[in-house]
Amino acid sequence: DVHGTRDGRWSAVHTSNELVELDESGECTTLHTGITGGPFVWCELGYALFLMSTTAKWAVYPERVIAWGSLCPPLPTYTGADLTANTTAAMDMFGDPISYPPPYGDVLGTRRAQVAIGVWESEKDRSIVYFSRPEHPHEFRLLSDFQMFAGRITLLAEVSRGLVIATDRAIFVDPIDAPLQR
Repeated sequence: DVHGTRDGRWSAVHTSNELVELDESGECTTLHTGITGGPFVWCELGYALFLMSTTAKWAVYPERVIAWGSLCPPLPTYTGADLTANTTAAMDMFGDPISYPPPYGDVLGTRRAQVAIGVWESEKDRSIVYFSRPEHPHEFRLLSDFQMFAGRITLLAEVSRGLVIATDRAIFVDPIDAPLQR
């Protein structure tokens, strides 16, 4: 697995589960160990890299690697009695926002200060793009911050004024602070 960062560095995960950085001369510097589950899709947000496969999700920061979503606040757990006797519990349980860890997806991208994950639902022939909370890439509001598209998403690419979303049927542009354009 290899990923080219915006500043021209090459990052790779090789067969011994090490994240390495490759320089122009081909020299490898080991940054982190223990990254399992490839092959990955990658994206970067600020100084962090996010890697996802069908079995693993990793957040790579300069000083550490953690499971992507592990910084998400725990979900509230309530019993039926809690929900009927406590209106605050009912409001917490059914009201938005509740933050979830990132869903597993096929395509990653960024939009402003958010991570975008494209999830293909083959049985419904549609894709859903979920967005993390701005500046909180471990937290996703699955009930409120998403967009649906016909077909399978093949590309999520941030451009200077928005996000390009390509499916196997159409190309969409999600401009910053404006409604979705087709």
